[in-house]
Amino acid sequence: MDSDHGRSRSKIGKNMNWNRRAALRVTAGLVVARWSDHLVLGSDSGTESPVESVTPKLAPVVLQMLRNEAIFSELRLTASEQAAVVEIMDRVDGPWWRSRLLEATQQQNLIHQITMEVKSDLARALSVPQLTRLAQLERQALGTRMFALAEVRDALAISPVISKRLIDGMVATDAKVEELQKGAQAGEPAGKLEEEQKRLADRERELVSSQLTAIQRQKLAALVGTPFDFSQVTRTHPRAPELFAPESAWIQIPPGNGAPPAIDTSADGVLGSLRGQVVAVHFYAFQCINCVRNLPHYSAWHRDLASKGLVVIGIQTPETSKEREPARVAAAAKEQSIEYPLLMDGDSINWKNWGTTMWPTVYLVDKEGYLRSWWQGEMNWKGTPGEQKMRGYIERLLAE
Repeated sequence: MDSDHGRSRSKIGKNMNWNRRAALRVTAGLVVARWSDHLVLGSDSGTESPVESVTPKLAPVVLQMLRNEAIFSELRLTASEQAAVVEIMDRVDGPWWRSRLLEATQQQNLIHQITMEVKSDLARALSVPQLTRLAQLERQALGTRMFALAEVRDALAISPVISKRLIDGMVATDAKVEELQKGAQAGEPAGKLEEEQKRLADRERELVSSQLTAIQRQKLAALVGTPFDFSQVTRTHPRAPELFAPESAWIQIPPGNGAPPAIDTSADGVLGSLRGQVVAVHFYAFQCINCVRNLPHYSAWHRDLASKGLVVIGIQTPETSKEREPARVAAAAKEQSIEYPLLMDGDSINWKNWGTTMWPTVYLVDKEGYLRSWWQGEMNWKGTPGEQKMRGYIERLLAE
């Protein structure tokens, strides 16, 4: 199915695209529920049972935080403890990443399950003081949404009546967010949407403040601990899925010109072999006109930034019969003067592992292999400065 800005295999792909124009942040927390330029709703990081009725939507802040050196430092982790935490997170990153494609309630339940598994593993890997500080950071990151957690309400002895009032207010905010999403899809100005999201966040903070007693505010200080500067948290997405890349699947692996000196298909995989370099992975289909319009941008990135440490990898995931023929893919690449590595994804294995829903889509992976940003559809569609934005992001990643 083709749209003005991209070809989508499902309605999900088209509907997610609006978020890069207006990433609405209404959780009032310090770490918000964003997937790059995509708003993530329905993520539960609390301790309650999986959602069975309407409940507030929380950012998966524990999963977001535990991939940042600043957090490791704040928890005072040793090198071996950091390695243990990274291993724990690597095990859940794939399911967490793909959960964004699920229906909201399914996503809530799955992320709740993942978060509880992570916390269980962390309880065996970290000390009590470290776990206590992590819980404080989680509450700080959730902001007003920490009061959706039963553990917080219980610790502050918040009455059932007040608890219901707080929960109902958060649910009402979530309903307003859904309305804003519809407005964004209809093309309402980003400025208006941002103003409304600020108003919603302010209203939620006022609600919480008005319901807490002086004693509860005093107790709250111990629950959140010393304030942490969350601007130090730069990674909030999973590690990028490794590529399924048998040697026979490569359409071209050009030598030199900034391309990898060799494509590693060993146990560490392609991306594992590219640690220390920034990687732009783009999914395309050579007969997709929207993909064709993006190809010169990827080639320009390769030409301008490969010498600085950028690796561009194209993944041809076919939809039409012609797109399944490697010879035609190679001929089209030559016609487009593509000089970076191209991988044939004939069975859509990489497409599915990456949770991709639209042609074209490009992902940016940092030097440690973590997803940092992505773009669905034509980058310069209807004058949107997408290429400029993504190039700027690449340059920042290269400078890290």
